Parts: sequence; structure tokens; C-alpha cells
Amino acid sequence: MNSLQTSGQPEPAGKTIHDLNKGVFWPALIVIGLIVSLLLLFPSQGNLTINATLHWIEYRLDWFFEIGNFGFLLFGLYMAFGKYGKVKMGDPLSKPEFSTLSWAAMLFCTGIGSSLIYWGVCEPLSYWGWPPFGLEAYSLEAADWGVPYVMFHWGIMGWVPAVIPGLAVGFAYHNRSNGSLAISQACVPLIGQARANGLLGKIIDILVIFGIMGAAATSLGIGVPQLTEAISQLFHVPVTSFMQIMVLLIWVCIFGFSVYSGLYKGIKKLSDINVYLAFFLLAAVIVLGPTAFILSNMTNGFGLMLQNFVRMCFYTDAIGGSGFPQEWTVFFYAWWICYGPLIGIFLARVSKGRTFREVVLCCILFASLGCWLVTGIFGSYAVNLQTTGAVDLLGIYAEQGGAAAMVATITSLPGAEFFLVVFIVLQFIFMATTLDSAAFVMACNCTKNLKGEEQPNRNLRVIWACMLGALGLGVLLIGTLKAVQSTSIIGSVPIFLVWIVLICSLLRWLKSTYGSGPIDVNKPAPRDEDAA
Repeated sequence: MNSLQTSGQPEPAGKTIHDLNKGVFWPALIVIGLIVSLLLLFPSQGNLTINATLHWIEYRLDWFFEIGNFGFLLFGLYMAFGKYGKVKMGDPLSKPEFSTLSWAAMLFCTGIGSSLIYWGVCEPLSYWGWPPFGLEAYSLEAADWGVPYVMFHWGIMGWVPAVIPGLAVGFAYHNRSNGSLAISQACVPLIGQARANGLLGKIIDILVIFGIMGAAATSLGIGVPQLTEAISQLFHVPVTSFMQIMVLLIWVCIFGFSVYSGLYKGIKKLSDINVYLAFFLLAAVIVLGPTAFILSNMTNGFGLMLQNFVRMCFYTDAIGGSGFPQEWTVFFYAWWICYGPLIGIFLARVSKGRTFREVVLCCILFASLGCWLVTGIFGSYAVNLQTTGAVDLLGIYAEQGGAAAMVATITSLPGAEFFLVVFIVLQFIFMATTLDSAAFVMACNCTKNLKGEEQPNRNLRVIWACMLGALGLGVLLIGTLKAVQSTSIIGSVPIFLVWIVLICSLLRWLKSTYGSGPIDVNKPAPRDEDAA
């Protein structure tokens, strides 16, 4: 890949700590600390309350999430192929800050973490026993729907929530030159500058940080068991709490150093390495596994997904009452919406010189293609292992959990120990790229007056990296990960509403800049002082 910097100049200096937005930073820390403290003091009551609220959201607001997310897709397509598709992030002569491959790789690695391979194996197994559309459990027809549904959940409808903040925040930052990557500042056209700088804006930014923390905790909860299980298999030692804590601490060191190094030396390099490792592991599964079956089942699954795409988007099973769309599709929608600020703000920051069309297509097509390859290959391989009787993955999944089923899939390959090492390294870096991007974005959200290629203060980035590690450690110690996950999903409801504000704000900005008729993409946007 080409170097991240197109100009070859040293990395721009970070902002000083005096540019900290204290009205966002300190309340966010206090709220997160309060939640962790309450979970420590009252874990049972907290779990009951939060899970009851989560159940209400999934079963009462299923229509809201499904209609709304489809509306986000339509908006993204309009931005890509409508009259604003050629509008460029930055002035009309801006050149991309990153090579296309590095730009796409950073986006992909930011959004998926270590969860993708896990769910690529575990979702098809889950759907076999709990299939959609009233199919018979554990039937061959039920097995047929495993890959299509995991592709659906990790495809276009998952990535589309990131398009909204990606475009709105990117236009505000690069075109309006408002000096902030905070979500609240992209809402100025609708709520006004005074409210964006006041209490309402601070609430919006705190919700964003809260959602990112909860989504990252969910990824940690999936990633740590995977790695400890793989290490246990590799070195033939039992999984212990001490091992899990050590894995987490190593992760904190890796992504702490990476986020301290910044975009140019840390996140980009990790993303580049990860893409190469991921392609190597995928190629190994195809070549060493049942090649013809994997390719055939992927093709079949992709076709079923396309054929039933609209049905899957709006499937609620209101009459059948199976709970499948609520527990799976709505859950994933809400989780992706919580990840939306992380992916979207990061996308906005790294997309200078890219057109709206490029941003949308990279987010919903390139990133989806990467997920389809991973889930299709691993999902098909897992299905083959089960149907041929080579490995009883369903039994392992039921008795030992998803992490054990994931590791059993890897160790079924020839040269199991070698591929376990590759898997461990890959998962370490996958999670590091997601978490250091999360720390970077949260630091951006707490920083005022960012300009051009400036980055938030390094110390602030490290503080958020340590907070992510502390939250993960607390979750491991108290064993209430589900409550933290559920809290992040509950936070998706207000974030969903903020996305609607962002859409209206972006459209108002575009109309004020280019008018209501044919647009001139060579016309620069006015400065932020004219925005309100």
C-alpha cells in the first residue's frame, strides 16, 4: 500500500489539552464511571432493569428501527447518485489525504473489530437451531439460511448508519471549516449555533461517547473470550480470569501506543497489516477447506440475500411471534447505530478530497463486500464441518459457547497451531484498530478548534484508550457484560433521533450552499460563521 500521507510531510501536531471541551469530557467520564459503579454495587438489579428495557425496545420499536434504517439507506443512495454526488469533502481542488486502499482499509478495520469472524461462524450455527420465516429447526432448509442472514446483518444495512454522520460531520469539518468533529456542531443548521454550543449540544456529544463506549465494550466481550480460548488451545492451559485480564492489558498497551502515535503512524499501519493477514487467512480457508462447497454456498447465500433483501429489511414476524427479527435483526441494527458515531466521525476525518459518492459507496459497498467475504467463507466452512460430521460445532457451541466453536473451526484446518497463531495476531490487531479508532474519535468529540489535518491531543487520546481498557476490565471482573451491552443498545434510540437531525441539517446546509437548482460543485462552501 501507499503511505498514508500523500504529501510526505511529518504528522501534524496534536492540539493542546487547553482545547479540551470540558463540558463534554467531564460529564462523559462521570456518567461512564457512575454506570460502572452502579453495576459493581447492584449487578442483579441493574441487569434486570436494563434487560427489561432492552426487551421493550426490541419488541416494541422493531418497526421503528427497520423503517428508519431503510430510510437511512435511501438517503445514502440519494446522496451518492443525486445532484450532490460530486460534492467533494473540502474545497473543490482538495486531494485525498490517503491512498484509496489505505482509506478503505481503515474504514473496514474500524467498523468490524474482532466480532466479524466470530459471528461469521456463530450466526449460521444459531440460525440453524432458530431459523427465520417459520422454518423447521435443524432442517437442511434452515441451514440454507445461515449464510444469507449473516451477510445481511453484516452488509449494507449494518454500514448505512455510519453514512449519516460521515457525510454531515465531514461536510461541516472540511467544507464549512467549523473546526470541530463533534456531532453537535454538524447539527447547527437545524438547532442553531447557540444550542449546539449549549446544553443540547453537550447532551448530544455525551450520548455519542456513551454509545461508542458501550459498543466497544460489546466488542471486548466477544474478543477477549475468543483470544483466551485460542491461547488455551495453543499452549494447552486452562482459561482463567488472570489470562483474560492479561489479554486485555496487552490490548490496552497495543491500542494505547497506536492511538498515541495517531492516524499516520498507528491506526493506518495496523489497518494495513490486518487487511493482509485477513486475506491470508481467508485464502487459507478456501484453499485448504472444501473449496468448491465454500464458493458454491457463498454464491447461493448471496443470491438468497439479494432475492429476499426487502423482506429481510422489514421482517417483524408479528403474527408468528418467533422473536427472530427482534432478537437478531433489531439487535444488530441497534448495535450498528451505536457504532455509527465511531465509524462515521472517523470516516469524516479521513475522507478529505473524496466526493459524497465515493464516501457512500466505500461505506456501504466496499465495507459490505469485505464483510460478505469473511462471513461467507467462514460461515460456509462452518456449515460444511457440521453437515459432513467433521466437527460437531453445534454441540461445541451449545456446551462451551461461541468462542470455543470459533476456535474449533480454526483448528480443523491442516497445520492447526500455525493458523491459531495467525488467528491470535489477527484478532489482537482487529480489536486494536477498532479500539484505538474509538479513542481517537472520542478525543475528537471532546476537542475544540481542530483545523485541517490537526489531531486531538495525544494525552487525551491515551486517556480514552485507558478508559476503554478500564471499562473492559470492570466488565471482566464483575461479569455483567450483558448489562453494558444492553445499555449501549438502549443508547441507540436517542442516537437514532440525532441521525434524523443530522440529515435535516446536512440538507439545509447543501441547499444554502448550492441552491435548489442544478449545482456547481466548484463553488466553495461558506465559512462556519455563516452557517447559522
